[in-house]
Amino acid sequence: MAGLAVRMAGLTTSMARLAGRKASLVTPKAGLADRKVGLATSKAGLADRKVGLATSMAGLADRKAGLATSKAGLAGRKAGLATSKGFYLIFIITYKTTTKLCLSMYQKRIKNYIQTIKTTQYTKTLTQTKP
Repeated sequence: MAGLAVRMAGLTTSMARLAGRKASLVTPKAGLADRKVGLATSKAGLADRKVGLATSMAGLADRKAGLATSKAGLAGRKAGLATSKGFYLIFIITYKTTTKLCLSMYQKRIKNYIQTIKTTQYTKTLTQTKP
């Protein structure tokens, strides 16, 4: 009988171990379910990140296009500035030339006027001295 009691005790121990193993098997299954949920969440987050990356790349393309437009505008402004400088130089040259011509014309007129005045005064003095 004692052997039977020992066997029964061994069987009880074995059943307790089996129950412990079942319990330990349930815990990993629950952990696996949690990991599946976490994996789904991670996949959704990855999809969101992909969308965000696509949006970011589109924004980068827009910025590149804007930069190209800005560079083209800058080139246009430089060309306009060069044209403006050209017209300014032409204006200065024309102004200087015109000023010189006008001054020489006025100088000639003034000389002629002074010469006329001198001649007239000389004639007046001559006529006044002769009675």
